[in-house]
Amino acid sequence: MHRIKGDSLLHGALAIAGIGRMFRNAANRNPPGDNAIPQLNYHQFLVSINNLCEQLRALSAPLSLECADEFLRVYKEGIFESSAGEDYVRWDHVRAGMMAHQCEQLNYRLSSELKGVFLLAVAKADMDLFDQTGGLFGDEVDKKFSDAIEDISEAGKCLAVRRYTACVFHLMRAMESAISHLATDLNATVADRHGQRWSRLSEQIFRIDKWSVCRG
Repeated sequence: MHRIKGDSLLHGALAIAGIGRMFRNAANRNPPGDNAIPQLNYHQFLVSINNLCEQLRALSAPLSLECADEFLRVYKEGIFESSAGEDYVRWDHVRAGMMAHQCEQLNYRLSSELKGVFLLAVAKADMDLFDQTGGLFGDEVDKKFSDAIEDISEAGKCLAVRRYTACVFHLMRAMESAISHLATDLNATVADRHGQRWSRLSEQIFRIDKWSVCRG
């Protein structure tokens, strides 16, 4: 599964499209117009284009990435200069034409490659469940039931993408770990959790004599 940031993909594509449109309009004027943008805009666009390349790489879209990388290479060849107290980045007409061409190619290639990709979105409200920064049940649970950490984490991810049955499955596995610890504390014999059925596990726990439970 690929992890894609929608805003980075969109902003990068819009940045390249905007620059390409500006250069095409400049080339169509008679005489040709100026191929320059303010330095502040240059650096903002540079961040967006770099982010776009990262998302295309994660998306496994090699043809689109090739266009974006070539656009970025020529983009970085802009000349920094100042005029009338303003700082600009300027490209000659050849490089501007190259970037305009790559922009058109990226539009076609990205549209084509995205046809073979099915994207699943995670709502912002569910990102904490999917993009976990710590244990969903807290550090204390992770410390006491370390063998359940993966299942607890997977349960959160399944809940985030609305796979409720899978979520319950992982929670049952996590609960199995907790019950195994309980059985051990109560001196019940429990086999390896990976080969143990719930019915057998429950039987072992219920066989604990009442006196042992009361003493515990």
